[in-house]
Amino acid sequence: MEGNVILSIPKEEIPALRFPSQDVLQDQEAMALRQQRLEEASVRGNMLKDKVKLVLQTTEGPRMVETTVWNAGHSYISLKYGMKVPIRAILDVQA
Repeated sequence: MEGNVILSIPKEEIPALRFPSQDVLQDQEAMALRQQRLEEASVRGNMLKDKVKLVLQTTEGPRMVETTVWNAGHSYISLKYGMKVPIRAILDVQA
């Protein structure tokens, strides 16, 4: 991510984004940490209505969105209004 400009977007723009077909993380430890952070974000989102910042890799470059994670599944996370994001496209989860 170094050297790349990360544009912040409103969560309402997520449905219009296109994501890569392959996982943006190559390291198994990084993937496990991402999953752990998403699960923690889901618990905080449901219990405390806390938001997190997600850095998403899109076909147009990285994007950052601040949102509440309602559910973290195996392949997708669920956000408000039934929006889903493929976990393979998430570069980072920031509390």
